[in-house]
Amino acid sequence: MRPASRLEVGSLFQQRYRIEKLIGVGGMGYVYLASDLRLMGKTWAIKESIPIHYNQAHLLQEAKWLTELKHPNLPLIVDFYPPHEDDRAYLVMEYIDGETLAERISRQSITFREAVDLCIQLCDALSYLHGHSPPIIYRDMKPSNVMLTRLGQVKLIDFGIARAHKDEISSDTIKLGTLGFAAPEQYEDVQSDARTDLYGVGALMAFVLSDGHWQGHNSFRASMLRSDVPESMVSIILKLLSKRPADRYQDAHSLRTDLHGCLLTASAGNASQQDLVQPYSTGALNKGIVIACMSAAAGLGCTHASILIANVLNRTAHGRIAFIDYSSTELSVVEQLSTFIDGEERFYQEEQKLRYQGVDYFHTSHLKRKHDGNFLPFLLHEYDYIVLDIGFSQSSDHVDEFMRAAFSLLIHSISAWKHQQCMQAVHLLEERRFNQWICAVPHAGDKELRSSAARSYGRHLISVPTVSNPFMIDERIEKWLEQWFQSAAKKKRRFYFHKWLSS
Repeated sequence: MRPASRLEVGSLFQQRYRIEKLIGVGGMGYVYLASDLRLMGKTWAIKESIPIHYNQAHLLQEAKWLTELKHPNLPLIVDFYPPHEDDRAYLVMEYIDGETLAERISRQSITFREAVDLCIQLCDALSYLHGHSPPIIYRDMKPSNVMLTRLGQVKLIDFGIARAHKDEISSDTIKLGTLGFAAPEQYEDVQSDARTDLYGVGALMAFVLSDGHWQGHNSFRASMLRSDVPESMVSIILKLLSKRPADRYQDAHSLRTDLHGCLLTASAGNASQQDLVQPYSTGALNKGIVIACMSAAAGLGCTHASILIANVLNRTAHGRIAFIDYSSTELSVVEQLSTFIDGEERFYQEEQKLRYQGVDYFHTSHLKRKHDGNFLPFLLHEYDYIVLDIGFSQSSDHVDEFMRAAFSLLIHSISAWKHQQCMQAVHLLEERRFNQWICAVPHAGDKELRSSAARSYGRHLISVPTVSNPFMIDERIEKWLEQWFQSAAKKKRRFYFHKWLSS
């Protein structure tokens, strides 16, 4: 029987974290949502572990690993309280707003492309872990340990049975793993390695692409997969599920490469599929031009740049301007603006849009409810320019919108601590063979744009002008947008550009 938790809802932990609610229960403890009294508005997840005597050392090792690891597909750990006289340990970590893969599958099927995108992100996380010195072997790949955020990002959680690979030993000390998803060697007298985790990825893909029907309790057969799964993916899964590690992929990078090839082959063979990205057309029915801003990492200023663009268009171009906020409802810039502008909050609640300085601001949640999910065709008929503030997202649907736009601006950073995450965004677009986008770095001067860090991205970068108030537009900002549009037009996009853009 699991011992009772020492934390209570409403109590204060370490004089800083207010326990809000219980959000998870596992074999070794509890997970709570907590609000930070020092950082107002910030919430964290607090994991209370109840280690038995023999695994206290492993718990300390897990905490040490997690505080050292920094990767977008792994949870961020901010604090650790080791077990003392009460034999309880506490990890304070990033609260992941989303659901587990198991919860998602039980609620809704995952499209083939979403499944491949998910697997590619897992490959990125595993490449990072396996590249650690010594390599970290995760060993517990299963649907309940993979989180999907509301922005489409994958987070690999629960490192409870992860271990460091040691060349000098031949077998694992403890045989653990989840039945059905654990590789055969995890129950044998051999040491697990990177290929053990890749078996878990294969089991996970078989689970997802069978809509949860295959859970590893019986032998896998290709006939268990959905009809939309191509033969190339079947071959990948069969290779991953090989009983002998030597017959599997030998590293996550090789698997990642084949997954990209599988995705491109499937797309090329099904050019009429709804899944494929088609640009928004302009003409008699759709008069609007879509401008999309997406961020390569969180916190780079995508919303600021999007508002800036919308207001430049409102001042310079002739026509109606719409701004679409893709953020989660809690962080909605539209809702924040509606409370800031006198008399607009009530109007926003009633009309589901905010009009400010000639721009109509919408949030995607309201538009999807009104138009049954597919709202852009309606707006293209009503507005001349539509600015999409996609923000940081790895959602396939959001990336599709970025690719469909007439003008696509990827907000970037040349900071060393953002380099890896930014490169992932660049690779994601390159892998989908989409090159019609401009890379922009906020507040960068000419010297920074010519630096070795900037050149490492392999493409031309532009700057986003420094302006404290994106609603205050001057000629310098107008000139910047005009130059960006002209640069995009040179890429021979199939869109109609207004004369003022090239004047």
